[in-house]
Formats: sequence, C-alpha cells, structure tokens
Amino acid sequence: MNFTFRTILAAALLTGISTGAMAGAGMNRFNDMDADQNGAVSHAEVTAWQDKRFERLDKDGDGFLSQAEVAHGKSNAKGQRKIAALDRDGSGAVDRQEYGLWTERFMEKRDRNGDGQLSAAEVSRRKVGLWD
Repeated sequence: MNFTFRTILAAALLTGISTGAMAGAGMNRFNDMDADQNGAVSHAEVTAWQDKRFERLDKDGDGFLSQAEVAHGKSNAKGQRKIAALDRDGSGAVDRQEYGLWTERFMEKRDRNGDGQLSAAEVSRRKVGLWD
C-alpha cells in the first residue's frame, strides 16, 4: 500500500511539473507565435514572430543589433556571445538577414518530431533557442 501511494504521488508530481513547464513564458511565447491560433506554429509564423522581435530589439532603428541591444541590460560579455552566434560577416553586429538564421536554428532545435511545425510543448522547451 505504501508503495502504491508513493507511486501515485510521484506520478502526480511529475504531471504537475510537466504541466507547469508549459505555463508562463513558454506558453506566452507559443501564443504569440501561433498567429492563426490553430495549435501549431509553422515556419512562417516563427519567421513573422522573429521579425517583430528584431524590431523590438533594434532600439536605435539602424537595422542592426548591437551587443548592448541583445544583452538586454546584462553584461556586455553576454551580448558578445549572442552577437558571435549569428554575426556571419564579422561586423560586430547582427543584421536582419543574419538574425533570420535564428528561425532555422529555432525550428531545427525544437521540432522534435520533424513535422515542420511546433507544438506548444516544443516551443515551451526550456533553454533551447537562439543562443544555445
């Protein structure tokens, strides 16, 4: 009987943890991406979301993301790592085309079942994204 109670408790905790993992920022991101609200995020929807994000990050509107813009007020070293991840031409900044590489990387890393669309669970996966 004690074993059964522990098993049920463990299952309940695991269910709560997995449900909780989809709550918060991950689900908000999924809902923001899923423009047609069909419960799946397509490549086109990720691209449109990424374009909006580029606009928000490009504080000075020059069409490039600087280290300071991508660091979000954190250390410049973090900004340098982020820029280095996408700066293909070595300019020290990321233009819209280079930032577009994020879409490919995001889809590749998160689309676990390879169907070309992302579910809420795939979008909500923690620490899998642009700068990994």
